[in-house]
Amino acid sequence: MTKNMKTKILTLTLLSFLSIGLWQCSEDEVFSGTGSDVTAVDPYETVQNSRIATVISNQTLTTTLVGVVTNTSNTPQVGVLVKAGDKIAITEADGSYILSDVKSNKDFVKVTAEKDGYFLAIKTFTPSASSSLNTVNLQLAPKGSAVSFTSSRGGKVVFGNKIEIEFDANQIVKEEDGTPYSGNVNVYSHYYNPTATNFPETMPGNLNGFDLANNFVALDSYGMMTVQMTDAAGNPLNIAKGQKVKIKIPVPTGAGITPPTTIPLWRLNETYGIWVEVGTANKVGAFYEGEVDHFSSYNLDLKFNDPFRLNIQLRDEKNKPLKGQKAYVQVGDRISKLEVITDENGKVELFNADKNLEYKVTVVLECETVTATFGPYTDLNAETVNEKFKVIDTNVALSYNLTGEVLACETYTPAPGDVVLIKLEAEGKPFSFTGKLDANGKFDTTQLICNINLTGTYPVTVSVYDLGDIQKNTHKPLT
Repeated sequence: MTKNMKTKILTLTLLSFLSIGLWQCSEDEVFSGTGSDVTAVDPYETVQNSRIATVISNQTLTTTLVGVVTNTSNTPQVGVLVKAGDKIAITEADGSYILSDVKSNKDFVKVTAEKDGYFLAIKTFTPSASSSLNTVNLQLAPKGSAVSFTSSRGGKVVFGNKIEIEFDANQIVKEEDGTPYSGNVNVYSHYYNPTATNFPETMPGNLNGFDLANNFVALDSYGMMTVQMTDAAGNPLNIAKGQKVKIKIPVPTGAGITPPTTIPLWRLNETYGIWVEVGTANKVGAFYEGEVDHFSSYNLDLKFNDPFRLNIQLRDEKNKPLKGQKAYVQVGDRISKLEVITDENGKVELFNADKNLEYKVTVVLECETVTATFGPYTDLNAETVNEKFKVIDTNVALSYNLTGEVLACETYTPAPGDVVLIKLEAEGKPFSFTGKLDANGKFDTTQLICNINLTGTYPVTVSVYDLGDIQKNTHKPLT
């Protein structure tokens, strides 16, 4: 259990450049810290894990994670259990969380969010080697209503004409011990449409996979699904060992989409948050059909293998890095887009990028969209490329630079690396800035904001997290 400070509301005049002096502390309780057995390993993944362990980098890193958990309607969710490594936190009223001192693999950091009534959200990202502060937002997909069948008879369950699952008789076991189950089976499923606007936010994992030849590859998704089964009491069920169940996932449609007749089928390895190739699915009419022997999340993907890293830094018109800025990346003519959020240096890193393709990076703001294109890098011999994207200032979206100094008080002494979260509500719209304290207790952070009266006065909450014991100190302006 860790402590945080009560939030005080302060007001200040908002300009395109803000300087804030801070003092005074107060205290409250919040849950954030270390848990025992935070990540339980699914016995079904044991073989997969041993294969991945022989190839994945053995280098690790330590990072601090901040972010917000929402549902698919973008409503912030309170009381969500967020995990990364052996660290855990519970989201506050605005859906925010912070996890400090997270130790993870240098190429794949996995973050999960769990709340009753929703499927487990899993996000995996590749952190920048130069950053120790990363933003990871998660979106929870609702379980919805169950579709049921009797285990002794089997049957077909259909979810909104999107997902179909066909069961034979006596294929279901209790997940805890693998013993046969007899009775009604409740099935929950969610379909992730690769052409949907919110696909990058909701999809499990990321678009990296581990194929049958033990290679890490980039993926282009043609659709994903998550399935869970329970008995009437909510106890988890699964498919009996040696049995297989037929699944059907819709073939995506849209301009420029030419679906292949056969496509690799992938299962999400929840230990690493990486998609693992497990077979193939065939196009039959409007669906891809495949067989699975264990329920989790499944994914239809074409794969691409190019051990290339693309680092992109987002900057404003004054060349200041944009921290915590969300953007979308379109790779060539692939169906599925990537969601990325810049780190404390305004950078994102794309692992397993394809140097032969063009990368279209788009920053979508409420008031406008800004796009830049990079690549291809066909003639380049380097394994890593660094690019800069200057998000040009206009009269619609303006870049705001917030600077300030945090002063010591009775319960808190500023330390280098402590995290500063600045939450602003202007004209009914929430905004947040993230930064870190330097050796002098100062912070400097920049973000793009739309449609604000520059001379207005708005409530602002400034929180400073003491990462030594995860205290959260909330202050007001120095007068």
